Amino acid sequence: MQSPVRYTFRMGSMTPTFHTAEGDARIVDSGNFPAAKNIAAAMLTVRPGGMRELHWHPNASEWQYYIAGQGRPS
Repeated sequence: MQSPVRYTFRMGSMTPTFHTAEGDARIVDSGNFPAAKNIAAAMLTVRPGGMRELHWHPNASEWQYYIAGQGRPS
């Protein structure tokens, strides 16, 4: 029997959730991927000279994985 819930999501193929001159953001959570009940993910593309927004998580950790380029602490 096949599950009614999809357990795969092609984040790179989705339309960006946000688009600015500095870059794009693709956000996946339970709103567009029902299998992600307790987790969310974002794929950010930051263009040269751009900066991601300041934010924090009061009760959760954040993982960062760089596909290309590098990050630096603020």
